[in-house]
Order: sequence, then C-alpha cells, then structure tokens
Amino acid sequence: MGLFKKAKGALGGVDQHLIETGVLARGNVKDVDTTSMSTGRAEQGLGARIVCKVTVEVVPLDGSDSYTAVCTHPVPQVYLPKLMERGAAVAVRVDPDDPQDIALDLEHEVPPAPILLRSDDGTSGVVTTNKGTYTYEEIIRDGRPCTVEVSAVFPLGQLTQAGLPASGLILQVHRDGAAPYQAQVGLHVPDELASVVVPGAQLPGKWLPGPGLPTDVNLVTIDFPALGG
Repeated sequence: MGLFKKAKGALGGVDQHLIETGVLARGNVKDVDTTSMSTGRAEQGLGARIVCKVTVEVVPLDGSDSYTAVCTHPVPQVYLPKLMERGAAVAVRVDPDDPQDIALDLEHEVPPAPILLRSDDGTSGVVTTNKGTYTYEEIIRDGRPCTVEVSAVFPLGQLTQAGLPASGLILQVHRDGAAPYQAQVGLHVPDELASVVVPGAQLPGKWLPGPGLPTDVNLVTIDFPALGG
C-alpha cells in the first residue's frame, strides 16, 4: 500500500478504485470506534459523515475461511446506530492481492452469508442463504407484510433449527417503498403447501428491517400461517 493511500485511509477517505474493482464479501461488524473527525458537508437526511474505525469479520462469498480486518471509513451519521447494533452486517470490497485491504460498500445490499453444504458422497458446494440471525417465528411475529414471487425451489440437504428438512428458495420481494429485489432464504416448506410453493407463485410474505444497511435483503420469508400452513 502506497504512502498516499495510507494517509487517505487514516483520514477516512474512501478508496473508490477498491469499491469499483474489489471482490464483494459480507462483513459482520464486530466493533465501531468513532473518531472526532468528519468529512464533507452534512447531507440532507443523512447528517455528517463520521470517520470510524470499523472492525469486521470478512466472510468471502466463495465459501473460503472468514477472517478479521479493519478499515477507516466515513459513515453517514444516520447509519451509525444500525452499524452499532448487535448482528450488524455490511457489504465490503476486498483487494484480491491484499485481503486485509478492505472498504465498506454502503451503497450495495448486504450479501447473504455462504453456507458450505457437504453431501453423503463427500462432494461439497456453496449455497448462499440467510443463516439464522433471526428465526422464522421472529420474522413472522415482528415482520411487515409483503408479497414474494417464487423464482426457484431446491433441496438444501440440511435441517432447520427445528430439525425439519430445509429447502432453498429464491424469492422476488415486492413491498411498499422499495423497488423489487431478490432474496435467498432457507426454510422448511410444510408438506401440505409443497404444491403451492412453486416457481411463479405469488405468495404472502413478511420482511424484517434488519441490521444491514439499509436492510439485510434476506430477512424475508413466506407467511405460511396466512396460507393456512
């Protein structure tokens, strides 16, 4: 890392080249240490950008081992409370030549955590799903109504926390105040509703504003109780 780049990072400058060319990964926030510095003018609705030293667990999306890295980043003041919440996650960009060189990508949706699945014959693969920050029951209880369109359903080869067979689903989420977006989730589909949860079906759902910025797109599920399941 060059001297100029080091100085820029220390002052909370954003490495736009790294944002544009770095490898996307999930960053589980471990610590946020605010400094007395701020950058630029206060933005309408966002407040000043506070320079923070942010420690994250970098979770590569290819299923390779996670690790801890630190960066200095100007964070809009309005985002700080969510960034400091337990279980907060952000999108990060990683320099492929230096995994410790990272930048927060606050404009990108938080990518889902990868889950490595191993079959009985010893082969393995990576499937990205929402990995249990909140339970299905919590999302149904505390979530807000939405409509989900099923794009794909496939077996995950693993069990839910309740010990039931889990299916992977790719959903198109339609909710008030947001453009449609894609979510990838893993959940148990009741046997009596298997003929309903098929590609092309539009079903009632629930989404939960989560710790990601602005939200973790995978905190969504099918509202089986509304379907009688």
